[in-house]
Amino acid sequence: MKTPKRASVKPITRRAKAIVVASLALSVLVFFGLRASESKPAEAAPEEAAVTVVDKTTLQLSDSAAADLETAKASTQDFAETLPMTGSISVVENHVSVVSSRVSGRVDSVLKVTGENVKAGEALAMVYSPDYLSAREEYLQVQKENIQPGSDLAGFADLARKKLETMGLSADDIAHLAENNDDHLVVRAAKDGVLTSVNTVVGNMQNPGDTLFTIANLDRVWFAGDLYIEDLPKAHNGQKILITAEGQDQPLSGTLSFISPVVDANARTVKVRAIIDNPAHVLRAAMFVQGALVLNDRPALVVPETAVLTLNDKTYCFKEVAKNRFAEVPVTVGRQDDKLASISNGLSNGDEVVSKDLATLDRVLDEGRVND
Repeated sequence: MKTPKRASVKPITRRAKAIVVASLALSVLVFFGLRASESKPAEAAPEEAAVTVVDKTTLQLSDSAAADLETAKASTQDFAETLPMTGSISVVENHVSVVSSRVSGRVDSVLKVTGENVKAGEALAMVYSPDYLSAREEYLQVQKENIQPGSDLAGFADLARKKLETMGLSADDIAHLAENNDDHLVVRAAKDGVLTSVNTVVGNMQNPGDTLFTIANLDRVWFAGDLYIEDLPKAHNGQKILITAEGQDQPLSGTLSFISPVVDANARTVKVRAIIDNPAHVLRAAMFVQGALVLNDRPALVVPETAVLTLNDKTYCFKEVAKNRFAEVPVTVGRQDDKLASISNGLSNGDEVVSKDLATLDRVLDEGRVND
């Protein structure tokens, strides 16, 4: 009986290798969104692979695959080198005003609550005060007389008016005093701002000098941050500082104006402070925020932080070198934050780079190198 002949095994040709690599690349790229055009019949797919490994560092994409690829241009722009720090927001002391009681009396109405924005002259509370009623009646009686300029009566009328002004009445309040039948003294805000505290309630008996309300203007606020001792030589008054709060897209800026001469013995940090313009009031008192002290603001070539991949101590981007053709390009990264990375070597202004899924592209190249 004859022994059956064993089928001969042909060596894998370079063309067969390319087909294997293209098939692998197609399956990988479909995983992260690169797909062949759905308008083509299924049998046409082998004619134009979604991705082809050109060489050890380069991939060629089909038009449909390239359309799904996310890219960005390398551009030269101001990109600050910063020193990060944490801190908190507080009210600027000279932007705080206190509304005090100017008479003895009973609080019958509180019109505002803590946290409300108020305007100068806006009514905050109503106080029933015998002192106010007496001063009002005195002024009204004088106004009924025929007052001649320079007379004793004119001087008395002036004193009666000043007494009402001392109690907090505005010129408009005094002008309409005769037609106002309400026996309550209106307590008004002296400045625009936010009510940071309300120190009275309905029924309180108040004496002159008692604090009723505290108003803070938040158009400008303090940022107080902690600077480590080793970073102290990098900081000086006049430097720009950027503040980012939770949910805030763009940072607010200010100027460093104070570096404490005292070191925190436990934390080994130094307090620094800056006034921050806060026109939209996105920064609030006692809010914790992230600060960044700007060390220099030189222009730099930048790409999105997601366009840089570091693997096995190698850092690179995927740069478009021809239509739909992307090559793995080694780069040197300088400053970096959570959005941008500066490139000091490897790219030029205007270069188009892949900005997402770099690891998947790298995996396709690795498989191509293995099967080559």
